[in-house]
Amino acid sequence: MKKILMLLLLVLTVTLVACDETPPIIEPQLYEYTFDVDGGTFETPMVDNLVVYGNSIIEPTVINAGYELVGWYSDSTYNVPYDFSQPVYGNLTIYALWEEVESDSMACDDGYTLVDDVCQEEVVLVVCPDGYALVDFICELEDVPTVLEVVFVPSRPANDILNAVGPLELLLKQELSDLGFDFDEVNVTVSSSYETGAESVANGNADIVFLPGSTYVMYSDGLVPILAAARDSLNKDSENPRDWNDGLPTIMIPDSKDAVYYRSLILAGSSTKGRELAAIVNTGGTLTWDDIKDAAFCHGSENSSASYIYPNLWLMENFGKSMMDLNNGINPGGYGASITALENETCDVAAVYGDARMHNFFIEGDAFELTDVIGVTKPIANDGIFVGAHIELKLAEALQIAFMNLIGDPDNESIFDIYSHHAYVPVSFLLYETAREVYDLGKRLD
Repeated sequence: MKKILMLLLLVLTVTLVACDETPPIIEPQLYEYTFDVDGGTFETPMVDNLVVYGNSIIEPTVINAGYELVGWYSDSTYNVPYDFSQPVYGNLTIYALWEEVESDSMACDDGYTLVDDVCQEEVVLVVCPDGYALVDFICELEDVPTVLEVVFVPSRPANDILNAVGPLELLLKQELSDLGFDFDEVNVTVSSSYETGAESVANGNADIVFLPGSTYVMYSDGLVPILAAARDSLNKDSENPRDWNDGLPTIMIPDSKDAVYYRSLILAGSSTKGRELAAIVNTGGTLTWDDIKDAAFCHGSENSSASYIYPNLWLMENFGKSMMDLNNGINPGGYGASITALENETCDVAAVYGDARMHNFFIEGDAFELTDVIGVTKPIANDGIFVGAHIELKLAEALQIAFMNLIGDPDNESIFDIYSHHAYVPVSFLLYETAREVYDLGKRLD
């Protein structure tokens, strides 16, 4: 019995000892792989070249100066492309295949480029802004054009204008030469209309144009006023109508030649209504639309500055009304007819130019004593000379001097008489601001 117990105890001890043993660790199977880069180098150095059984290899990045990688192959004869996505089950070598890249056979210095195996100096394209020319790779201000184009507008038949102003071509050329601006030719033409003349200069196809202010403001973005025709000043120029009503005649100041604008006057005549309106103004009162709207109002045609256009602006600014709103507007057929209508009392008021009573008279009595001014318009700018915005400032100044010299010479009187010009005064765009207001009003009324 003791022998049996001893045997069982021995067996149990052996069994417990066997249960405490640690099982052996099985190491993974590793395989060696090699890249034959055939003269190339790895962009990132290789850390190791072992791969676990059944895993795949990551494709390396390799470079080779003057060559381009075609691909990787499993054999040295480059017949079997290697697939990096496939598992590895043994040691292997992978072969790189390269293709030579063609390159220039020679290098050129900075500033030169290889053309047909010859180093040639590089061409640098320089583009200059308008008004400048490229000289030795430097943009320099262009010389003034060799031909100066002068445009007259057709206020009269073109042949009459050209016959009168023909001598201007040589005279202006000589004046400008004396001022340091030499032209091969000065060419004078007459445009087909006021608008085409202004547009040709504004677009840079011509250089100088004679224009009224009403046309200038339509193309002012491309035109610059340099001179205005000047006439003798009047002894009265107030915007307050009472200042004109002293019973004394309006007279011109002899040889003043400095007035670059004139005004339109709204005259009240001898009729009962005319006297009523004059009394309101002369006693310091303010006219209303009710005072004006039913008056027999003499005016000119719609294209007349002094007898329609600027009086229309006066009505709009003072009463918010236009000529079309008058209940009794009359066109008698001219300034002289308007003065006669005031005397005959067929018109209560009339729109005339500022010195109309100096040239048109009452048959009986003095027009200055028997009429009164009840309204004065804003200045009406005289016609002027304009240059294109492309003209250099120094040339524009020389043109001012040249034209003033020419018109000041009595021998040239017939040239400028074609437009009834007798003197010129330098001006700026500010002279034509009222013309712009008239233009804007016309567009609104349309």
